[in-house]
Amino acid sequence: MVLGTGDEFEVLNEVEMGEGLCRSTISVTDGQLFIRTAEHLYCIGE
Repeated sequence: MVLGTGDEFEVLNEVEMGEGLCRSTISVTDGQLFIRTAEHLYCIGE
């Protein structure tokens, strides 16, 4: 879920991972995003 930065709550976008909720906080390192779901660990980046 992508949220706006304004004074009021605003959902800008949602990305369906197909597996339900993320299981932990998204980690960022060396230009990569690591996302854990109930079934997989995804790495987005180079």
